[in-house]
Order: sequence, then structure tokens, then C-alpha cells
Amino acid sequence: MKELFTKPLADAIIPKCHGRSFILTKSGGMGLAPAQTKVGDVVAVLEGGNVPFILRHMEERKTEKVPEYCSFVGESYIHGIMDGEVMCAAKDEDIQTFILR
Repeated sequence: MKELFTKPLADAIIPKCHGRSFILTKSGGMGLAPAQTKVGDVVAVLEGGNVPFILRHMEERKTEKVPEYCSFVGESYIHGIMDGEVMCAAKDEDIQTFILR
């Protein structure tokens, strides 16, 4: 009886995970991200985006007023922040400006 449920579940999940890695965030979040994600990359919820994205810092900021430069690694699934929950709870100090290259 177990085989009836296990096979369709595996057939649905495995293709969605191809090219992805399991990740843990500093705050304890779990999710899937592009396989090329590295320690130190950032999970970002971009205004108008419908999923969280993985960004990689390219260089250090000289001052706080200068936006950071980041490269786009890819989209991700992070449990608990997929439906805009994090944007509703965001404080002004949580919002950052950066430039994607």
C-alpha cells in the first residue's frame, strides 16, 4: 500500500529539486536554492517579486549611504516567507537598497 503513495510523491518532488540545494538561513529558515548558492549569500524579498531570491554581495560598501552591489544567483523557496509574510512584518531598518549587476 505504501508504494501507491510514495512513487507519485517522489515523481512530483524530484524534478522540482533538480539543480537545487537544501539550505538553512542564519535565522533558522529552511528551503531550496540554486545549487551554486554559497555560504554568505543573502535571501532577499524584492518588492514586486513573488518568491525570495538569492543574491551575492560583489563588493563592500564604502559608506552606509552608498548602495551595495549584488549579483543575482536565482530564485528560491524558503519556508514561511513565500506568501509575502515577511514584507508585512518588515521594519524600516530591514529594508535595504542595492544594485544588481
